[in-house]
Amino acid sequence: MDIISILIILAAVFVGWGIGANDAANAIGVIVGSRSLRYRIAVSLVAVFMLLGALLQGHGVIETVGEGIVPSKECTSDVECNPGAKYCNCMTNYCNMQNENAPEPFICENKVTGVKVSYLEIDKMATLAALSATAIFMALITFLKLPVSTSQAVIGALAGVGISLGVTDRMDMSILSRIIISWILTPLGAIIFALLLYRLLETSMIRIIISRFNRVFKMLLLLSLVFVSYSLGANNIGNAVGPLVAANITDNHNLLIFLVGLSMAVGALTSGKGVVKTVGTKITELDPVAAFTAQFSAGITLYIFTILGIPISSTQAMIGGVTGVGLTKGIRTVNTKLLVHIFVGWVATPISAAILSILIYKFLSTIPL
Repeated sequence: MDIISILIILAAVFVGWGIGANDAANAIGVIVGSRSLRYRIAVSLVAVFMLLGALLQGHGVIETVGEGIVPSKECTSDVECNPGAKYCNCMTNYCNMQNENAPEPFICENKVTGVKVSYLEIDKMATLAALSATAIFMALITFLKLPVSTSQAVIGALAGVGISLGVTDRMDMSILSRIIISWILTPLGAIIFALLLYRLLETSMIRIIISRFNRVFKMLLLLSLVFVSYSLGANNIGNAVGPLVAANITDNHNLLIFLVGLSMAVGALTSGKGVVKTVGTKITELDPVAAFTAQFSAGITLYIFTILGIPISSTQAMIGGVTGVGLTKGIRTVNTKLLVHIFVGWVATPISAAILSILIYKFLSTIPL
């Protein structure tokens, strides 16, 4: 394995850590904020079920990010031919096989036989730049205790290197459009779910049941934490592993999923407490019923998009759920100033990640790796 591939894996592992450190707040912020569960117990559960979600149901989002978003470029030399692979790497080897799966490929002529074959190359340096930009951005934002979207950061970074390469036309715009639309629908969907669910739980009959069976309700709250953690792992793993799969780093995709999933779990365990406080206590006051509502609404939203194979922001889902609960009590109970800051962060995230990835790509291009 070459040094660039090793660096790409390390960058992806670091991105996984950033996902766990920042996005763990989306799974436990409301529970910790409502004082329904201790932080250490909650974050341990998140780590375990985030890893399980990544391993068991993360393949759909990985495929979406890897096949439709990672920029490819034309080969400028002979190609290393791998039968059945969607992309191949430019090498000095002579090429003698036809890759039928290559999308809109460039023609490469074998110097010995004169046979023309068609291939595109995934630029490993671009993949390294995008993942490095995402990792640096997520670490900085987590340090500032702000909840942001890893999906937005990754997509922005990949778009940035696509601009650097001048190959944005080879990125699947239909997938990009669906992802961008999902960034709008995610918080709106979570708000609607939260409003409807909280109204249901606020009825007098349900309130009586909750007060009499408080222990049962706490179990439901715990199950919602598990559900969100699982969905978070299944949806977010694609942000880090998708580019690795596209770049043909290794054929053992399950190993990549395990490594990055494990780093997500470590990120949840070792950092992110400041972001937990922001999500759980600073947007609106949360009692156990409100916490369950926000959590379950976010989990439903996340899981729906995971089934569709679309990477979305767990942060947007959770903020939407918390906001929806707050709106049931009146707009004055919601910290609108903080929500504005978070919204600005959502807009700035893909733009900032794109700019950072362009700068990193230009820097890496000067290094003879």
